[in-house]
Amino acid sequence: FYNNVPISRANGAAIELFDMQQVDVLKGPQGTLFGRGSEIGAINYISQKPTSDFSGFLTAGIGNFDQKELSGAINIPIIKNKFLIRAAGIYNYQDGYIKNTFGENLNGKNTIAGRLSASYLPTIDNKIDFVMNYQKDDNPGLGFMSMGYPNTESSYDPFSYVASNEQGNNLANQRDIFDATLTMKHIFNQ
Repeated sequence: FYNNVPISRANGAAIELFDMQQVDVLKGPQGTLFGRGSEIGAINYISQKPTSDFSGFLTAGIGNFDQKELSGAINIPIIKNKFLIRAAGIYNYQDGYIKNTFGENLNGKNTIAGRLSASYLPTIDNKIDFVMNYQKDDNPGLGFMSMGYPNTESSYDPFSYVASNEQGNNLANQRDIFDATLTMKHIFNQ
């Protein structure tokens, strides 16, 4: 679940996690909280919501295989304690680490994602949250290495990180994910 909304493998479970508030791991049946799709438990990712202070951050990192990662967020109280906005984003790139004997490397990453969150507190007992996410993936193909069939270099070793996937580029992950969530909360008793 992402901000209490179900996400399944069919519609994109591989979402980029950035600027998170918390991750809840719930063991056992969770039908009361999340419905019948959570018989064996649930993982609920909660993104960071806007706060009443002006703040932000920017982080950058590099890694092996030419990895570059840049993420940041800015929190802006438009009307103090009434209307709050937060914008966050991430760029994550890494060259593939599996050599494909038919050309280009496999198992790389090229993702850019952003989030706009807004909170409106009309009264002390009411809160309205709006979260809009966008993610664009342009990842190279996935490398499959079999221990039963040799690659074109006659190797059966899956740890050689050499694959022979003629259709490697056709297995690429190119997708755009967009979602928006509106949540309203009313407190009956204090």
